[in-house]
Amino acid sequence: MEIEAEKIQEGQNIEINGINFNVIHTPGHKDDSVCLYSEKEKILFTGDLIFPEGGFGRTDLLEGNRDKLIQSIEKITQLDVKEFYPGHELSVKNKANQQIQDSLKEAKKNQSKY
Repeated sequence: MEIEAEKIQEGQNIEINGINFNVIHTPGHKDDSVCLYSEKEKILFTGDLIFPEGGFGRTDLLEGNRDKLIQSIEKITQLDVKEFYPGHELSVKNKANQQIQDSLKEAKKNQSKY
């Protein structure tokens, strides 16, 4: 049995467990990557875009692109984030905005190498 998933797009709002999230297209790790952001709760699900303590998604795999990843991280630096939940590693519930900035800084290091 094949199940077809509904595709989500940037700007779309979806409700999960009574919380409204805005879909933000964040390519770089993969072309179809997205983050989900609740402005009211200040929660961000980052998938493989960023990780705690300056971490960020790999760009050396198929569909990876460092420039797109940096642009995507720059996009989420504009958000007011209290906590974020990456696709791997622990959640961030302390200084989330600073940790997003740290990920941007690390992604920009040696950018020309990738």
